[in-house]
Amino acid sequence: MAMSKSLISASSTRDSSTGCRSVGAFLLVVAVLGIMAAVASPAKADTHRARLQLVMIESKGCRYCDLWHEEVGRTYASTPEGRRAPLVRLDIGSATAKRFKRIVYTPTFILVRTDGQEYGRIVGYPGPEHFWGELSRLLAMAGGATPRYRGPSPASY
Repeated sequence: MAMSKSLISASSTRDSSTGCRSVGAFLLVVAVLGIMAAVASPAKADTHRARLQLVMIESKGCRYCDLWHEEVGRTYASTPEGRRAPLVRLDIGSATAKRFKRIVYTPTFILVRTDGQEYGRIVGYPGPEHFWGELSRLLAMAGGATPRYRGPSPASY
C-alpha cells in the first residue's frame, strides 16, 4: 500500500533545494513502468497464478474518489480482496491511464491481470456494498476462490 498512498500527487513533488524529483516521484515512475510492463507482457501458461491488480483511475477534486478512500481505501490493502488484487492509483490525465480505453468517469476501477487481460470495470462509486459486490464478481471471473463481501452493514453508515 505504500506506493499507492500518493501516486497522484507524487509526480508534482520537487525538492526545493536541488530541483530534483523526490523519492515519491521515483516510486511513481517505478509503479508506472511496472504497470506498463505488466500490460505488455506475454500471457503466462498458468493464467490463474497471474497476478491481479485493481487499477483505480481518479481525478483531483472527485468527491466520489474521496468518499471511496474514506469508506474503503483505508482498509482495502488489508482485505483478502486487496491482497489478491493490490490497488494501483492513476490520475485520469496520466499517460498510463490513457492506455485504458473509454475512461469517462472517476473513479473507474479496472481489474487487470499482469499479462494485460482486463476482467472488467466498476464505473463510479455508489457505496461500499456495490463496490465489494462488483469486485467479488470480477474476482470470480478471474478464477479461483473469491471472498464474499464482508463489509459493514448498512446500519453502520
